[in-house]
Amino acid sequence: MFSLSSFALSATDIDGLFQTTRAFDPARSQPKKAYGTDDVALVDGRPVYTMPVQFIDETGVDTGVNVQVFDKPAQPIPALSRVSLTGALRVSAWVRDGRVHYTLTADGVEVEQLDVTPVAPAHALRGDD
Repeated sequence: MFSLSSFALSATDIDGLFQTTRAFDPARSQPKKAYGTDDVALVDGRPVYTMPVQFIDETGVDTGVNVQVFDKPAQPIPALSRVSLTGALRVSAWVRDGRVHYTLTADGVEVEQLDVTPVAPAHALRGDD
Protein backbone atom coordinates (compact mmCIF):
# COMPACT_ATOMS: atom_id res chain seq x y z
CA MET A 1 0.00 0.00 0.00
CA PHE A 2 1.28 3.46 -0.91
CA SER A 3 -0.39 6.62 0.39
CA LEU A 4 -0.67 9.35 -2.23
CA SER A 5 -2.11 12.27 -0.29
CA SER A 6 -4.48 13.42 2.40
CA PHE A 7 -6.55 16.57 2.66
CA ALA A 8 -9.39 17.85 4.84
CA LEU A 9 -12.96 18.87 3.92
CA SER A 10 -16.31 19.11 5.60
CA ALA A 11 -18.49 15.99 5.44
CA THR A 12 -21.16 18.11 3.71
CA ASP A 13 -18.77 18.64 0.76
CA ILE A 14 -19.28 15.07 -0.50
CA ASP A 15 -21.92 14.56 -3.19
CA GLY A 16 -23.47 11.12 -3.22
CA LEU A 17 -25.03 8.72 -0.75
CA PHE A 18 -23.69 6.29 1.81
CA GLN A 19 -25.55 3.08 2.62
CA THR A 20 -24.63 0.36 5.09
CA THR A 21 -23.82 -2.95 3.43
CA ARG A 22 -24.38 -4.92 6.62
CA ALA A 23 -25.54 -4.21 10.15
CA PHE A 24 -23.18 -2.28 12.42
CA ASP A 25 -23.21 -3.05 16.14
CA PRO A 26 -21.08 -0.54 18.08
CA ALA A 27 -20.94 -2.87 21.11
CA ARG A 28 -19.08 -5.45 19.00
CA SER A 29 -16.88 -3.13 16.94
CA GLN A 30 -13.17 -2.78 17.59
CA PRO A 31 -10.76 -0.09 16.38
CA LYS A 32 -9.38 -0.67 12.90
CA LYS A 33 -6.03 -2.44 12.62
CA ALA A 34 -3.15 -0.96 10.62
CA TYR A 35 -2.76 -2.69 7.25
CA GLY A 36 -0.88 -5.96 7.62
CA THR A 37 -0.41 -5.66 11.42
CA ASP A 38 -2.21 -6.15 14.71
CA ASP A 39 -1.53 -2.54 15.70
CA VAL A 40 -4.48 -0.16 16.09
CA ALA A 41 -4.72 2.17 13.09
CA LEU A 42 -4.37 5.82 14.07
CA VAL A 43 -5.39 8.91 12.12
CA ASP A 44 -4.16 12.18 13.59
CA GLY A 45 -3.13 10.13 16.64
CA ARG A 46 -6.66 8.76 17.24
CA PRO A 47 -8.10 5.26 16.66
CA VAL A 48 -10.70 4.86 13.91
CA TYR A 49 -13.58 2.44 13.28
CA THR A 50 -14.35 0.98 9.87
CA MET A 51 -17.94 1.49 8.77
CA PRO A 52 -19.55 -1.13 6.51
CA VAL A 53 -20.86 1.35 3.94
CA GLN A 54 -20.85 1.78 0.21
CA PHE A 55 -20.57 5.12 -1.58
CA ILE A 56 -23.18 5.66 -4.29
CA ASP A 57 -23.20 8.45 -6.86
CA GLU A 58 -24.95 9.04 -10.18
CA THR A 59 -22.90 6.25 -11.81
CA GLY A 60 -23.57 3.62 -9.14
CA VAL A 61 -21.57 2.06 -6.31
CA ASP A 62 -17.92 3.08 -6.10
CA THR A 63 -16.01 0.08 -4.69
CA GLY A 64 -12.84 2.15 -4.34
CA VAL A 65 -14.20 4.21 -1.42
CA ASN A 66 -13.76 3.12 2.20
CA VAL A 67 -15.25 4.92 5.20
CA GLN A 68 -13.94 5.10 8.74
CA VAL A 69 -14.93 7.27 11.70
CA PHE A 70 -13.38 8.54 14.91
CA ASP A 71 -16.61 8.28 16.89
CA LYS A 72 -18.58 5.11 16.30
CA PRO A 73 -22.39 5.41 16.47
CA ALA A 74 -23.97 4.92 19.88
CA GLN A 75 -26.82 2.75 18.56
CA PRO A 76 -26.78 -0.25 16.19
CA ILE A 77 -27.44 0.54 12.53
CA PRO A 78 -29.32 -2.05 10.45
CA ALA A 79 -28.08 -3.19 7.06
CA LEU A 80 -29.15 -1.07 4.07
CA SER A 81 -29.63 2.06 6.17
CA ARG A 82 -28.78 5.36 4.56
CA VAL A 83 -26.20 7.31 6.59
CA SER A 84 -24.40 10.60 6.22
CA LEU A 85 -20.92 11.51 7.33
CA THR A 86 -20.61 14.19 10.00
CA GLY A 87 -18.02 16.73 11.05
CA ALA A 88 -14.60 17.17 9.54
CA LEU A 89 -13.63 14.82 6.73
CA ARG A 90 -10.15 13.67 5.82
CA VAL A 91 -9.69 12.21 2.35
CA SER A 92 -6.73 9.93 1.68
CA ALA A 93 -5.87 8.43 -1.69
CA TRP A 94 -3.79 5.26 -1.81
CA VAL A 95 -2.79 2.53 -4.27
CA ARG A 96 -3.01 -1.22 -3.77
CA ASP A 97 -2.56 -3.78 -6.53
CA GLY A 98 -2.37 -1.02 -9.12
CA ARG A 99 -5.77 0.50 -8.21
CA VAL A 100 -6.43 3.88 -6.62
CA HIS A 101 -8.68 3.80 -3.56
CA TYR A 102 -9.95 6.52 -1.26
CA THR A 103 -10.45 6.41 2.47
CA LEU A 104 -12.86 8.95 3.92
CA THR A 105 -12.30 9.53 7.64
CA ALA A 106 -15.16 11.43 9.24
CA ASP A 107 -15.81 12.48 12.79
CA GLY A 108 -18.89 10.23 12.79
CA VAL A 109 -21.99 9.01 10.93
CA GLU A 110 -25.65 9.82 11.34
CA VAL A 111 -28.58 7.68 10.23
CA GLU A 112 -30.70 9.46 7.63
CA GLN A 113 -33.12 6.64 6.89
CA LEU A 114 -33.54 3.06 7.99
CA ASP A 115 -33.83 1.37 4.61
CA VAL A 116 -34.90 -2.06 3.54
CA THR A 117 -34.00 -1.80 -0.14
CA PRO A 118 -30.73 -0.96 -1.87
CA VAL A 119 -30.25 2.59 -3.08
CA ALA A 120 -29.79 2.67 -6.85
CA PRO A 121 -29.12 5.46 -9.31
CA ALA A 122 -32.30 6.78 -10.96
CA HIS A 123 -31.41 5.30 -14.37
CA ALA A 124 -31.17 1.81 -12.86
CA LEU A 125 -34.66 2.08 -11.39
CA ARG A 126 -36.36 2.75 -14.73
CA GLY A 127 -37.84 -0.23 -16.51
CA ASP A 128 -37.64 -1.04 -20.21
CA ASP A 129 -41.14 0.35 -20.87
